[in-house]
Formats: sequence, C-alpha cells, structure tokens
Amino acid sequence: MEDLTKNFQDCNVNDEPKKKLGLVPLAPKVDRNPEGTPVTLHTNLRKLSKCGTQHPCLQLFGENLIRLLDSRRQRSHHRVLQFPRNWSKTGQSQTFLPTSFHGGPSALSRASNCRDYILRSPSLFVQPSKAQSKKEIDITIQKKVSSARNFVRAEFKLAAVAETYQATSNDMKRIANACPALADKTFPEALSIFISGPAYANSNVITINGCVHYLLDTSAIGFFKDLYFPEGGLYTALGAAKGIKYLEGKDKNASLYMATELKVTLFHPDNIPLPELISQYLGGLDERLSATSKDGLYVTRALKGCEFYLNYSRSETVSDFEDNLVVKLHGFSNSATNSFFEREESSISVADHFREKYNIQLKYPSLMTALAKPKGGRLMVLPVELLVLCPSQKVTNERMVNNEQSELIRMSAAEPNIRKAATEDVVKAVGIASSNVLGFIGVGQPETVNGIVLAKPKITFADKKVASLNDPSAKVPTDFRRAGNFFEPKSLQKWEICYVECREMPGVPEELVRSMAGNGMSVSKPTVRSIREQEVQKVFENAKQANYQLIFFIIPKHFNSKKPHLLMATGKKI
Repeated sequence: MEDLTKNFQDCNVNDEPKKKLGLVPLAPKVDRNPEGTPVTLHTNLRKLSKCGTQHPCLQLFGENLIRLLDSRRQRSHHRVLQFPRNWSKTGQSQTFLPTSFHGGPSALSRASNCRDYILRSPSLFVQPSKAQSKKEIDITIQKKVSSARNFVRAEFKLAAVAETYQATSNDMKRIANACPALADKTFPEALSIFISGPAYANSNVITINGCVHYLLDTSAIGFFKDLYFPEGGLYTALGAAKGIKYLEGKDKNASLYMATELKVTLFHPDNIPLPELISQYLGGLDERLSATSKDGLYVTRALKGCEFYLNYSRSETVSDFEDNLVVKLHGFSNSATNSFFEREESSISVADHFREKYNIQLKYPSLMTALAKPKGGRLMVLPVELLVLCPSQKVTNERMVNNEQSELIRMSAAEPNIRKAATEDVVKAVGIASSNVLGFIGVGQPETVNGIVLAKPKITFADKKVASLNDPSAKVPTDFRRAGNFFEPKSLQKWEICYVECREMPGVPEELVRSMAGNGMSVSKPTVRSIREQEVQKVFENAKQANYQLIFFIIPKHFNSKKPHLLMATGKKI
C-alpha cells in the first residue's frame, strides 16, 4: 500500500481544488453553409419585447428574513422567506408573498409603495414606482402566521444592499460574453421570474424550482394521458419548462427569447403518512419490518432523499403540520424499541423517549425507525408514524424502483408536430405565454425561421464500399467481421504486452497479431514481459526511449479498481 501511495504521489494524482470553468473564450462562430435544401422550421422560441408605457427598472434588495421565536427556549430561528409548499395551489396570493402573511402584504405595500414583489432567493426584485422609498421595511406579525405550538411572532425585514443592482433594457448586452463564466445572468433570471408571475397566481399550476410549471388538471391537453402507479401512489404531471436566451434574431440583431420545453414528470403522493406510504410500496404494512430486510432495503431505495413534515400531533389536517419542521430522509434504522438516545447517566429507547417527553404512545414500536436530517441540522432517529410526506416532490431516477422510467419515455414520445402542439397548449395553460406581463413584457408567438437540410455525406467503409443513405433500410456495418478490412489500416511495428501482477497467458500475443493482420493492419510481434505494480513508471519510461507505439496491459480480474488510474496517470505524466 505504501508503494502504491508513493506511485500516486509521483504521478501527481491528488485532490486538487476545482478550477472555475468558463473563463476561456469560446471558439468563433462558424459561417453558415449555404448549400442544401431550403426548409421552414417551426421553433419553440418566443421573442420578448417591451410593451405598454412602463419602463422596466429592476432593483435588487438584500436578504429578507423571518425570525421565529421559540416560546420555551427563547431561541430565534432565521430562515429566508419562502413560498409555502402548497402556495401555488391556493391561488390566493396576488402580491407574490406567502398567503400565511394575512395583513402582511398590504402593510409591506404601504411601507414600500411598490406594486409587485418577486422572490429571488436569497434576494428580492422590486419593480419600483417613481415615488419609491429607499427606507428599510420592518414588519412584525403575531397572528395567523404559523400553527406551530412554540410560535411567538414573525419578523420581516427588507433593506437595500450596500451596492444595489439596477438594470434597464439597455443592459442586455452584458448577457453575452465570449467567456460564459463572465456573462451577467441577473437580467434574464429576473425576467424569467417576472414572466412566471401568471403561473404563480394560477391555482391549477404547481411550480418546481421556479422554472418548471406543472398543470394539476390536464383534461384540456389531448396529448396527455394520466399514468398512475399503485405501488407508491405515484402519479404523472404535464408541465412546461422555460429559459431566457439572448440570441441572434432574423434581422441579425441580438434579442431576448423565451425557449419552452414539454415536461412529463412523475410525482410522489401529497401529504401521506410514512407508514401508509410504506404499505403502498409493499402491498401491506408489516409492523415488524426491519431496515436490513429485503423489503426494508427496497423501501429505502424508493424513498431516500424525500422530504417529510415532522407531525407530533399525528393530525391528518394539513394546516396542523405544514409549518412544522421539514426533514430529509437518509435511510432507516432499528425499531423504536431497539434504538436508543444517550442520557447523562443512562440510555432510553426511542419509544420510551417519545412517551415520556411528548406523551406519544407509538402505534408501531417494533417497526423500523427513520434516519432523517433537517436542513443545517444533525441526523435524527424518528418514529416513521410521526412523518408525513411533503407535497409536490418529483420521483428522481434513483427512486424509480420498477419500470416507471420506461413508461414515462413511452408516454411522452410523439411525432414532432404533435409534441410541438402539445407544448404550445401547456405553455398557454400555465400562463407563461401572456402577450402582456406586468404591463411591460410582451411575449410573442413561436418563431418560424428558414433553414437548410445539408446534403447527405458520403460514407465509405471496407473494400471501398459506399453506404446507400437514400435507402432507409440500409445500414452501415460497424462490426469489422462483417465489414471486412479497416478502410485505412495502420501499421504497428513497435509495441509491448505487459502482464501486471499475473502470469503470462500462452497464445494471447499470437491471437492479437492474427486479429490485427486479418483486418488489414501491418503488425509485428510484440515484446512480452511480466511486471509488478511498482514497475509501472519504469515501463512507460522505457517505452518512451524505445519509441513504442502501444503498450498493451493485461491485469488480473481481482486487480484493485484504483490501479488502472495509476497506469493512465503514469502514462500521461511521461
């Protein structure tokens, strides 16, 4: 092991800090090829323009915080202002602030004299009026904000940062830069948030990550057929993703465009208790289910990474726990009777701890417990019956345990014209294709551009045979045994076979030479040697001095998976 470590050090194989990418200018744009068959292309790009009499002016304000005070410990908790998870379903908040702030939006509106508030974590974009006041905004609300038992009050504070960011439509040129890392992305990000305004206010839309908007009711979209997976209660949703691009237009002038794309995504069920969710995956709940059993590992794979509300009340009413602590599931552990918390002088089981401290008698004390972690907190051992799955969570590829991915691909596959029509229907339904957004952004119709179909290439393979590309059933052979000789066979005169930590295999050199020569190569017999791992660097040094064209390493099946990296690193260094 020491020798291996030394070899890695000699090869400069270590953990280096990641370099910032995008600082090297991109290659210059290639001239268009004028030759080909002219065609008309229908795109998913919509040009953005200024409309109305308002002049957009964006001002960036500093981090806005809510402070929640614990009534028992008098400890303040700060978190960046966020929309509640069910915010997009309520359709009640028209001022882009959480619905739970009853009285808060109007107070904030009076204090700032602003018309719209657009959240951009951890900052806030404001579209100010001419009478915009730059004073700090400080609001304290004590009622109708949180249902948490230890809630005292919420304090909201908004202040301009030391160096405020202001931009107008004349600053669009800063978006384009030959070095991608130096491009100013703030302007398109702000416009993207503004354009999402109608989607945020649409009660039929769920918004994920601020840029993908999913329809709750897809009955008006003929392209889409709902898929439901009883195992896990998974359901599909149809949505549209958008991106703001700075592109060259038809008139050769650069303009802002909105690109849209159809999304078909699988979601976990909303607000379902974890024991019921486990039962859906396994077809019933075994109250003695172990984390290390086959079923336990299956459930772990299906749910790892999901977020859950911590619901001590075990109420089924969402409003009773939606403000509670949110934890991310990392896995499962022993049962509540066999998992213990350490005390100063003794230990106590998880079941006894919740009975003594919270007066909660667990219904499933023999069921595996959950290992979960709140954001910024430590790993916790929690009874599964106190966890409720948070809504609007996508099923990632890692959590697809059956054939869900292939079913999604099959369902979303369609001919281009059908898919484009469906994309337009969804974009209009979610509300991001409005011709007038907030009185100053105009979203145009999908662009139509002229293009050309390039002439088909001439592909020649073995024995100077030419591929017939006009025949749709014709295939170019990629198997050399079918194709014949290499089209341009190379000459291999000086090369070596090295057996690393294994015995020589009789007949291998001859078979390699025979196979290469049979495909038209001019090849000589190789030099053969057996080496130890410590001699790798010496092999490359000798090969460099002897002008070898190829070193063919043969390693045993049980060879450590890290050692091939040593071979490559050593060769690269030399």
